[in-house]
Amino acid sequence: MKYILKPKWKKCVYETTVYTDTEYDEESKTHTVIKSATCTECFRYEEFEVELAEGVDVEDLKTWNEFELDDTSVFSSYEQLDNPVTGDVCSFDAEEFVGLTDEEITLIEDNEVYETTLQPGSWHTVISCECEIVSVS
Repeated sequence: MKYILKPKWKKCVYETTVYTDTEYDEESKTHTVIKSATCTECFRYEEFEVELAEGVDVEDLKTWNEFELDDTSVFSSYEQLDNPVTGDVCSFDAEEFVGLTDEEITLIEDNEVYETTLQPGSWHTVISCECEIVSVS
């Protein structure tokens, strides 16, 4: 069954993305990470349509105060919904730099990661507050 997760508070949705630049080794046929950075954005307000994994009790979820949307034992899928304030980033933190020049670090810290050779890799989304949970009709 599908539900809408609506955070009860602002500034509680965090998306963490690991950006990487890799080098391909012909001999071993593998990619090696040569540069990386971890960036976390805090959104002022977002809503998500989620599908619960089998056996998850929605009444139990209503007591939670943190939701890891990428936890497949809880959510089989999720989608950020479009609303008038979707994408309203209120803070951006960059950390865990590996193999980057000072210029690249400055670009990333200025939220201009796309001006570098780094590409988005893994990410996860967390809502760190209670949520209103509404069934999708």
